[in-house]
Amino acid sequence: MIDIKDLQAFLAILDSRSISRAAELLGITQPALSLKLKKMESDLGVHLFQRTARAMVPLETCAPIEPIARDIVNRLESLKDAVAQRVEDLEGEVRLACLVGWTDALLVPLVQVLRERCPKVQLRLQIMETVPALMGCAAGHLDFAVVAEPFEEPDGVSCTQLLDEQLVLFARELPTTNDPDQLRASLLAMQWVTMTYRDLLVDQYWQTAFGEPFPWAETAPPLVIDHLFAVRSLVASLAGTVAALPLQVFQLKTEQTSPFDRRMIRPQRNGLHLAWRAGGLELRRFQVVRDAIVAVARDVLNTLPS
Repeated sequence: MIDIKDLQAFLAILDSRSISRAAELLGITQPALSLKLKKMESDLGVHLFQRTARAMVPLETCAPIEPIARDIVNRLESLKDAVAQRVEDLEGEVRLACLVGWTDALLVPLVQVLRERCPKVQLRLQIMETVPALMGCAAGHLDFAVVAEPFEEPDGVSCTQLLDEQLVLFARELPTTNDPDQLRASLLAMQWVTMTYRDLLVDQYWQTAFGEPFPWAETAPPLVIDHLFAVRSLVASLAGTVAALPLQVFQLKTEQTSPFDRRMIRPQRNGLHLAWRAGGLELRRFQVVRDAIVAVARDVLNTLPS
C-alpha cells in the first residue's frame, strides 16, 4: 500500500528529475529511494519515469498522480503547521530562487530574519534567471522566486511587486554634455556591452533619457556577453564602452566600481517581483517566508537612491 513517504519520494524525483538529488533532499540513500519508487509503481501497476543518462523523465502517467500527491503531502504539512503553536516551532523546507544581483541585498537579510523568526525552517536557495524561475514555480519545483520585469506570468503562478529597481548607466568616461541631441549622438558612438542584442535595460534608459526605444540599428554592433558581472568587467577594461545594470548588481564587489563614471537612471516601473506557485501559501511556513521577503524588500527600497 502506498504511504506518505512514497508520495514524498515520488514528488522529490518529479521535482529534481534525479534519483541522487531526490535522495539528498529526502536524506535517504539512493537504493532506498529506488525501492520506494519501484514499490509505488508496483502498487499502481504503471511505470512513472524513464531513466536516461542525464535525468529521470516523467511519463504521462505522472500527470494525474502529481496534483493528488501534492495535495496529500500538503495536508500532512498543514497538520504539522497546526500543531506548531508558535512561529518559531514551524519546520520544513522552502525552495526559493533569486536573481543573481539580489543575493547580497535580499537573501542575506532574509536568512537573518528567518533564523530569528522560525529557525527550524530550512531555506533551499538557488540563483536563477527570471524565466526558468517562473517555470520552476509553475512546475512545483520551486515555492518562491524573485524575478524581474518584464515577464509573462505563467498559469499556476501568482506574483506581487516588491520594489522598483534602480538602474545605473556607466562607462570609464561618460559624455559630459547636457544637450540631449549631443548626448544622444555621443552615446550612440560608444560601444554598448549588453546581455542580449536588444537589452531591455538599455531600452529602459533610452526611453527615460530620450523618450524613444533604443535605436539598435544606429549603433555599432554591441558586445553581447552572458553574465552580469562580465558586463561590468568589460566596461572597466575597454575604453569607449558603456552599459546599464541594476544598482544592486553594479554595487556588488564595490572595489570594482571605482574605475567608472556613472549616472543614476530613474527607477524602472514594475521592477522586482515575488512569484509563487498556485496554492503555495496554504502552509503557514510559506506565509511567514512570503511576509519576510516583502518586509526585507521594503527595507531595501528605503535604502535605494531617490
